[in-house]
Amino acid sequence: MRPDKIGPYRVLETVAEDPFTVTYRVLDSALGRKLWLKTARGAPHGLKTNERLSREAKLVGAFSHDGLLRLFGLVKKDDSVFLLFENIEGPSLLELLRKTTRLLVPRALALTAQVAKAVSYLHERGLVHGGLRPEKIVLSKAGRAAITDFGTLHPTDAPEPDEAPIAPEYLAPEQILSETAGPRADVFSLGILLFEMLAGERPWSEPAPRAPNPDVLAPAAPPEARHVLAHRIRSAAPPALITSEGAPPESVARIVSRCLAKDPADRYPDANALAEDLDDALREMSVESEETLVIRALAAGDFVRDLPPKNPRVHTELLPVRNVPKRLAGELAAVFGLVLLGAFITEQARGERPAAPPSETTTGQQGYLRVLAQPWAEVIVDGEPIDTTPIGRPIAVAPGRHFVTFHHPNAMDEKRTVDVRAGQTVLLDVTMKVERATPDAGVEAGSLDDSP
Repeated sequence: MRPDKIGPYRVLETVAEDPFTVTYRVLDSALGRKLWLKTARGAPHGLKTNERLSREAKLVGAFSHDGLLRLFGLVKKDDSVFLLFENIEGPSLLELLRKTTRLLVPRALALTAQVAKAVSYLHERGLVHGGLRPEKIVLSKAGRAAITDFGTLHPTDAPEPDEAPIAPEYLAPEQILSETAGPRADVFSLGILLFEMLAGERPWSEPAPRAPNPDVLAPAAPPEARHVLAHRIRSAAPPALITSEGAPPESVARIVSRCLAKDPADRYPDANALAEDLDDALREMSVESEETLVIRALAAGDFVRDLPPKNPRVHTELLPVRNVPKRLAGELAAVFGLVLLGAFITEQARGERPAAPPSETTTGQQGYLRVLAQPWAEVIVDGEPIDTTPIGRPIAVAPGRHFVTFHHPNAMDEKRTVDVRAGQTVLLDVTMKVERATPDAGVEAGSLDDSP
């Protein structure tokens, strides 16, 4: 039962719950402002949960990032501990997905990029979140995504807290195996979140239905269902990603595939590397800012009414000449004229001497790889994922020896060692020995991806 007051704060509503804590939106009457108040769930308050809240406060108190909920203070009263956070008006990502099911690709990329940048802030400080879930991400009506719960936060290369979540839906394989989880575990969780935003469901099937009310805890799945799901996450390939617009762009499919790699070494090393690729992919699809795209996602779920005007990431228009001194305006005009002249000369040169595609007869300081794979494969060159076939462009490489791996989830990796000379283009054409996935002892029949 929700209390009417906690100390001097009047309780307005429940914001979130987990097995250990509950978070309320409260009114601080003295200052006339709303706050989030987080405390132990149930009464009497458990000593262990109070210790967990105190540890969380010590870690979060020094944070300063728009993607992390700001801590205003810690209050100890009798046998209780309260954390006071800033108030953000807006739905959680879980509530948004229940309204929209899935998001358009640019909106999902923008939202994931915001969360990844917040997680990168943690990684740069030697911390791992360890428990990213949609209900722990709130979306403000100004287009800001913020992580709201830090109970699973722990130093890199250190064991997770005893209160780590038992539900495996968003955990990395190494977390399921109770191994030490580093930044790459957060990358895996971000990959599941992105997949869910795009496809409308998580990569692996549900063990139990979610609660219909986001303010109420979903019924715990029976242990055997959690075991089946955990086994799938550890061993089964994710299904093909299908968005509301069909197959995603190759750059997006490659990002998701790399995030969801079973082996941590095959994933992005941290959230910053992931955020950079998300930004690159987003620039290819939209000129709007991340905030504008998040607001549009909220509008699709009917959480905001007024759509913002176009808010481009980069303003490319020229400054009006009337806004600069005459001398500077003349200098700008001269520079602009030189740019136009250079472009004209370049186009003339191109018209006289058409550029030839890279071939074994061309010369230069690098070589090229052309790759083909049947039916398809992810191409990894010298340990770095490049793209998924078919790849239309040649892959530029430095002259010398290179190690190329072709990976398909239902086939043994094909590996090639190739020597490339400067200016040379080498063609690699492989056939993947794809076998239909078969259920194993711990998984229900038909639960694995059986498509090549």
